[in-house]
Amino acid sequence: MRRYPMLRHHFGAYEWLDDALAVLRSAGLLVRKRRGTVNRVRQHDYFLLEHGRHVARESIRQEPDFGYYVQRVEDVLRLAGERSGSELKKQQYLTREYADTPRGSRIGSISGQARRRLAAFRQQMQAQGAGGV
Repeated sequence: MRRYPMLRHHFGAYEWLDDALAVLRSAGLLVRKRRGTVNRVRQHDYFLLEHGRHVARESIRQEPDFGYYVQRVEDVLRLAGERSGSELKKQQYLTREYADTPRGSRIGSISGQARRRLAAFRQQMQAQGAGGV
């Protein structure tokens, strides 16, 4: 289990994904495709290969606690909705910890703030009779 603290960079929270994904790529579990031109890559897309899906399913079968991460990814995708990376980046800067962190420094944890917002959101959903997140 790993946690990757994010650096404040020119345009938001940043961590070189190749560092985090190198293990998956080297094991043939994941592939990266680049979009754009030779001189200007606009986007990197990462795809879990069939062998990667098998390893993920088997890991969760052997260690059910890893299902937590699957749930977190589903939550993030649901919360992000159709917003682009640029839109999400703008939203990041509404958070003081992101906006006030000097470039090149680690962004402080916002877990306490996120937990409070989630609890308020859950209360709101329960009040509306909409189940929970």
